[in-house]
Amino acid sequence: MTTIDFSALHLVIDNESPALEILKVVFGESTDTFQFNDDYYRISKSITDNKYFWFYAKYGRKSPYSTTVINTINHNEEPNPRTKDQVEPDKQLFGLYCAEEKVFFLSNTKKKMLLELYFKSKLDKDVVIKTFYKDVDEFVKIIQKVDRIKFVAKSNLFSIDGEIMKIFPSPKDLYGLGMPDDFSLEANFPGVNKTDAFVEKLKKMVGWKDSCEADSLVCIGRDDKNFETIFNADSFTQKITITASKDQQGMHDEIIVRDSLMRRIKGD
Repeated sequence: MTTIDFSALHLVIDNESPALEILKVVFGESTDTFQFNDDYYRISKSITDNKYFWFYAKYGRKSPYSTTVINTINHNEEPNPRTKDQVEPDKQLFGLYCAEEKVFFLSNTKKKMLLELYFKSKLDKDVVIKTFYKDVDEFVKIIQKVDRIKFVAKSNLFSIDGEIMKIFPSPKDLYGLGMPDDFSLEANFPGVNKTDAFVEKLKKMVGWKDSCEADSLVCIGRDDKNFETIFNADSFTQKITITASKDQQGMHDEIIVRDSLMRRIKGD
């Protein structure tokens, strides 16, 4: 078994997270070929439940090329059966976009430019793939406007008497059914300008995450170029590691990788 690390990235198309209609165009089930620099890619894509959008590529390059190969059984040098116009796709790239979380998990962040160019070729739109902000001070310096804030809290010893409970009128028994296992709050704004009061309150909410009162915290804003920018305080979504076996040719099965990653994201 080997491990595959997936980094969480922010996919931005025409300055914002892509809508479902755009995702269907980008990730619609198909098989493509694409060349970037000296690499040739064989790409396949699929969609699951309109929630999970899969990208997979096998790739390699024509050169360097040797006219001979060495037979590992008899140790003889033999003519290379691959021609100069053929590529051996012995490398793999995996990606999964989660529409609900607006997170694009990618197995190799060095391939961001490749994906940006490939997606742009399908849409003729501006595409940027970037990392999430983890430092709240850096985030509030970058953004000029606020679009959305969402947090999730779970009932535990830290939250039950914490300041987070003061947000609701009676969070401990809101529906007459006792304390819920978890609850969330999402606030949407039509691109409201950032204020000092907002900065102070966001930092306080980050404190709730650090003190385990909040389970997750996401804030979406826009920078001075109107690009959507996301602050994500959830360390889990920054990187996910899965284990997967390789076949006799030393390659991973893309379906096994995809399903393992989806189970990991869902918490199954």
